[in-house]
Amino acid sequence: MGKIRDNISKSILFYRTKAKMTQRQLAELVGVKHNSVATWEAGGSSPDAEIIFKLSDIFGVSVSDIYGQETGHTKTPPTDVEGGPIAITNFTSQEIPALLVHSWNRLNKEGQRKVADYASDLASSEQYVNKDITKSDSVG
Repeated sequence: MGKIRDNISKSILFYRTKAKMTQRQLAELVGVKHNSVATWEAGGSSPDAEIIFKLSDIFGVSVSDIYGQETGHTKTPPTDVEGGPIAITNFTSQEIPALLVHSWNRLNKEGQRKVADYASDLASSEQYVNKDITKSDSVG
């Protein structure tokens, strides 16, 4: 395996496990079959350029980080994160909107209505309102 492919392989595994995502969850976000992620992480192949850019957006890192040019990491992170829900606290503020949109798009109309109702209820409660958002920043 070449150095670049090896770097990409390690980076995908590193950032995926850091985000506590399964291979299947990452595959869904990127739009590929889950065995593609497994193949990338094993160094059997590398994702194309378009996928590299999607990965950098999902992980909130630069393309250079995916190529292993800036991270310098060589330690393999733990891999016991298969299964279970995605913990939103493991994502950056740049990653959360894409994750929410992806989840929203997977819901049927009834599920979307329930999410919208719940979000509206939370937003009307002083306990959950973001005090840093001004009235002009809000929708509606």
